[in-house]
Amino acid sequence: MKSNSFKPIIYVVDAHAGSGKTYAAHKFIAANPDKHFTIATQTNALSTQQSKDLAELGVKSTVFNMDTVSDSCTEDYNRHCEAGRKTTALLNQGVALQPLVKAADQHLIVDEIPSPVEKFRLVEGISSTRKFVADLFSNYRDVGFPSFIELTKTDEIEEIAEHGKKRQSSVAVLPPCSGAL
Repeated sequence: MKSNSFKPIIYVVDAHAGSGKTYAAHKFIAANPDKHFTIATQTNALSTQQSKDLAELGVKSTVFNMDTVSDSCTEDYNRHCEAGRKTTALLNQGVALQPLVKAADQHLIVDEIPSPVEKFRLVEGISSTRKFVADLFSNYRDVGFPSFIELTKTDEIEEIAEHGKKRQSSVAVLPPCSGAL
């Protein structure tokens, strides 16, 4: 029976690149065939490569990406979890790190911790646009870490967070006005 709430246990392995962290995780999965595992990777190519690596250890896996799913990665992954499939799920961190109730019984392995920092580059050369963006970020709190600040939540900041990656620019060039206002 699947639980609707759970208290996750998080294990962190911190070692230099090439030290065998991913291989150790794969060996752990192979040694625990009765458990449900999900591996969250940073790219679809890493998911595919890890699927091949798991197969060499005799572990069955399913890669969820836009080339392999029927609906959406989230919907197919939810169905995978709901069905209680014993294959290890491999998918992008963006999907795996969602709070999905149906994934509550999965043992989640995050291959490389995702960055909590979002960067953007202002490409518009209009001085008033630059001033507007500077004003957005003028109300902040120092959090004690160099190069990091906590922004005060405003409608404008929320809009950037919600739609910033979906829209090409927040400034539109309008045609010249042909009549009086």
